[in-house]
Amino acid sequence: MNYRIGLYLDNDKIGWAAIRENEEGHAEHLERIGVRFFPIAENSFNGSTPGAERRMYRLARRRCTRQKYRFTKLRELFGEVGLPPMNALVHRPVDYLWQLRTEGLDRQLSAEEWVRVLYHIAHHRGFQPGTGEQLSESFSNSAKTRKAIHKNQQRMDEQNYRTVGELFYRDSRFRPNGLFSPFKTGIPYITSVSRDMIREEVVLLFHTQRILGNPFATEVFEQKYTEILCRQRFIISGPGSNSPYTGHKRRFGGIYCPLEPQREHCPDAAPLAERFRFLCMVNAPYSIPPHTQPIAKTEEQKRQIRAVATKNPTQLYEATNKVLDLDSKTPLTLYLDRIPYSAASMNNWIIPHGRRLLSALSKKFPDEQGILHKHLEDLLLLFVSTSEKYWKQRLKEFHLSKELCDALVKAHLVQRARYSRKALGRIVPLMEKGMSMEEARDKCYPDNPVSNTSTKLNFKNFYHVTRPATDRTLSQAIVLIKALIREYGMPTHIRISTSYEMGKPLSLRKKHKRIQENRDKKLAPPFQTASDFLQRSITQDECTRIILWSLQNHACMYTGTMLTFAQALSPTDTAVDHIIPYSDCYDHSYNNLVLVLRSASTNRNHLPGVTFGRDIRYRNRTSERSNRKCRINLLASQWTEQDSINQRQRTLSNPSPLLTGFALFLQRTLSAQDNTLSSVTPVNTGTIGLRLSRVFEQVPPAMDSAGQAILTALSDSHTCEQLSDFFADDYEGSLFHPWPSFHEEFSTLCSPESPCFSHMSQHKVRGAAHRDTLMRRRGDEIVAKRALTQLKLDTNNEIADYFQPERDRLLYSALRNQLIVHNGNAAEAFAEPFYKPKANGDIGPLVKSVPIIQHPRAFVSVRGGIGTHGDMIRIDVFRTFNNEYYYVPIYVKDTLQPTLPLRAVTKNPTRMLLMAESDFIFSLYSNDMIYIELPDTITLKSVSSNDTININHGYFLRGNIKIKSGTFEISTLDKQYIRTSIPFYSLRSLYKCEVDPLGKIRKITSPEKRMTFHLK
Repeated sequence: MNYRIGLYLDNDKIGWAAIRENEEGHAEHLERIGVRFFPIAENSFNGSTPGAERRMYRLARRRCTRQKYRFTKLRELFGEVGLPPMNALVHRPVDYLWQLRTEGLDRQLSAEEWVRVLYHIAHHRGFQPGTGEQLSESFSNSAKTRKAIHKNQQRMDEQNYRTVGELFYRDSRFRPNGLFSPFKTGIPYITSVSRDMIREEVVLLFHTQRILGNPFATEVFEQKYTEILCRQRFIISGPGSNSPYTGHKRRFGGIYCPLEPQREHCPDAAPLAERFRFLCMVNAPYSIPPHTQPIAKTEEQKRQIRAVATKNPTQLYEATNKVLDLDSKTPLTLYLDRIPYSAASMNNWIIPHGRRLLSALSKKFPDEQGILHKHLEDLLLLFVSTSEKYWKQRLKEFHLSKELCDALVKAHLVQRARYSRKALGRIVPLMEKGMSMEEARDKCYPDNPVSNTSTKLNFKNFYHVTRPATDRTLSQAIVLIKALIREYGMPTHIRISTSYEMGKPLSLRKKHKRIQENRDKKLAPPFQTASDFLQRSITQDECTRIILWSLQNHACMYTGTMLTFAQALSPTDTAVDHIIPYSDCYDHSYNNLVLVLRSASTNRNHLPGVTFGRDIRYRNRTSERSNRKCRINLLASQWTEQDSINQRQRTLSNPSPLLTGFALFLQRTLSAQDNTLSSVTPVNTGTIGLRLSRVFEQVPPAMDSAGQAILTALSDSHTCEQLSDFFADDYEGSLFHPWPSFHEEFSTLCSPESPCFSHMSQHKVRGAAHRDTLMRRRGDEIVAKRALTQLKLDTNNEIADYFQPERDRLLYSALRNQLIVHNGNAAEAFAEPFYKPKANGDIGPLVKSVPIIQHPRAFVSVRGGIGTHGDMIRIDVFRTFNNEYYYVPIYVKDTLQPTLPLRAVTKNPTRMLLMAESDFIFSLYSNDMIYIELPDTITLKSVSSNDTININHGYFLRGNIKIKSGTFEISTLDKQYIRTSIPFYSLRSLYKCEVDPLGKIRKITSPEKRMTFHLK
């Protein structure tokens, strides 16, 4: 069967569609559709990546490890010179240490005093920014620190303090009560000093002590001590070259070469990379529109082009046209990796920026020409592998002049080449002999992930992207493609589109949502006016008319005639016209639409720029349109066949680099297995006019993504030709039919009987062993603060589980009376701020929480306290002899225990049943599918409206577990309806189900073994 696949990618779901094709390659039947759900790989609260918290703790450990290592080296150094160890000295107050640092400038210090001074300086070694100069003011904390440093430096200059130690010891600003206690001043960053100020103090102390005869102040000791004191590696940097952990780098997408995974991409300005790009263009096959079949250049043609353009690569386009005997105006298409590119637009790609920069700097700085040529590769590698704010500091290592450093920084050479230096070193010599880039690469690396000669259908070489949310979406797209290939065979086409928010961080998504809300709020009044005027809900085409009417300042774009609101809505008086005919551009966006009088649209025989372009008033109206592309179309005076070819190609394709790279990966991987696949194309459905409201009368909310996937699969030139005929007629208010039975097929596939929803399995066994907050332990109980709004009264009208009320009987009585007055409703009782009463009747401090005794079912002992259980991994389900179901929660802490727990949760929080291993039936992870039967009908509520459904059996997703009540949450497979609390013991029957990526459900009836963990 010949069929095509459409994929619509979003951050948390993928819509997919398989459409059968006829013998001519046109879509003719909806074979199958569906939606695959998965959790978005980011923190829903702040949009941070899943590893952000882990990274924060890792950096803290790295900071502590480096500090510990530094002091270990100091102790070893002190032992070498014969100084006493620090742990042998008696503890002295901090004021005494500042005194020693001051007295060390005037008298000789003893060995013990000298050790105290050097240790104290090492503990307080000052602030050093990430670069040799001051950081940007945009970093607020660094800005406050620098201001405090500047103040302290001014204070030292004004009062003639010699060192930082003397400043802190003698200045009253740091001694509000006569002792060194800057925290009592209430001034933040008051003790901030720079590393240079500390270094100057060390130099002065060593110099003074040498003059006074201190035997432990030699120049060699000073040099070694200063080296350890000032040792600093950027916190985001990994292990150094001499570290035992070096080499264990994480492979981030976009940095490491796909051909040589252990090597980083070569700098784009390196001579080898520039030669590679030049030879790619020289040896690339070409075609001349309207022909699309690539033509290989002869060896003589390649030699002639190379000879002409080697000295000046910018002349490559002219040289190619001359050698191929083409006119300079003839459009030329070159093919790289079988992807067509306009030769004129690719001319900028081969500009040798590195060679030009090196030549210009060599002429401007002739004295440093030798150093520049010698270290060029190292300099380019520095720019692509180091953050911009650290460049100037790192450039000092090359001993270049300040002017040359500034020129290099200004050049901003941060781009990377396609492959690593090692890979280019193998590929370029073959390209010098005339091979194309694909031929040379596949000869050197026949089994590489982007090879055209590999014979394995292998998706494991997918080039993962850095952003986890995007990486998960693309990985799940691969899962769907593999499932469809197993079910239906190799497709002829795969078309991919994305939502606007796909791949964007949470901050940008929120910003876009605010923009959309403001836009909807602005358009709501005219839409409501139109609805009242027509006495019905307005259609999408009428919304388009209102928007265009507003954009054109209520005037006909062609004639300038003012249009009333009624005329704007009337299809007989006005028409929505394509500026460039749709058949010539396939563009149905606001860039190519205007609202005009129907008579002006009917009488138009040419482009608007030809018909009305000489009218100054028309040009003024055009200039008022905010959209630049629309203004260009309105003023266009000619439109050639080549313009039509280029515009159609641009409209049908999605220029997203992410989708383009992903489509190229899919095409190469699938073509290696089967030659029937013709294309994998990223498309943009909205521009060509394929919208849900245009094609479907009504789409279930959960099937929106599947509907978009259908439109994605239909986005080809044949559909655009059908749309051209559709838009030529009176299309407003009617639906587009790709084929006669399209809507009936869609309705059938959307019915509940057609399985079309699947969910990514989440069998994660790692996580937090306990919550961050640690509490006091009182036997089997713990004491924790609880908000006043969570207090409850027991049967004796006492506050339940209040910890030691006798400690403050006055407060307890006030809280209890407040609850009794409001019948135990804590939310009402403490809606207003509650203040602690005093014995004399005055109002005391504000009370927000009080200690409450808690009885956790699971806890973790941590450093003398108790932490409540951390992440739940799964639940193990047991069925007793009387056919009652119970579950045992398995937490992260249980994965490290020798045996799994057997205490099941019950409705009573204080009672847990001990299960038998023989009663185990299966384990359930989050989002696992289950089939349940209930003795009575229950109600599920909609998550987006007030609708409800009543059921007593069916397939559902297992949601959150509530330990206190022994209940669990279920939701329908489309996640549109939810029930938050179902008792486990009330189930009549419970089955675990398996669902494949395409939504096919199968009950698991075979016995399951209780899986243990083997984690270290």
